[in-house]
Amino acid sequence: MEHGMHRVMNWGEHPLIRPNGVGSRALHVEPLVEVLLFTLDGAQSLTVPTRGRRILLHVLEGGGVLDAGGKRTRITQGDLLVGSADRIQVTAASPTVFLLYLLRWHPRTARREAKKAVAYRPTLIDPEPEVPQRADRCAAW
Repeated sequence: MEHGMHRVMNWGEHPLIRPNGVGSRALHVEPLVEVLLFTLDGAQSLTVPTRGRRILLHVLEGGGVLDAGGKRTRITQGDLLVGSADRIQVTAASPTVFLLYLLRWHPRTARREAKKAVAYRPTLIDPEPEVPQRADRCAAW
């Protein structure tokens, strides 16, 4: 491809889910970001050490439960979750395929961002979230 992009996966050729198994494949690895593909058969569990890196987890098929930093969250097909934890554990309720993006960033930035983190799971029918306006930041005319 002449535009500097390269294809790391064609979803039409996604890997098969092994019966009673867990599969993983590194799709892209560079110093600041890793993209990993995981497949889990139903009732399988997987723990990934993330060492405090920023995490984006995109569920492509199936669903189950995500445990990140001791907090459990139900995940379903189409979910995109963002956060950070020292490790995550995904337990599949049905055959599940997900992408895990691991982003490296400076620890001081991570602590500051963790304090401001807000959980938001948008859907296509959700309205855009409202941004609160502060009166003291409005310009006077």
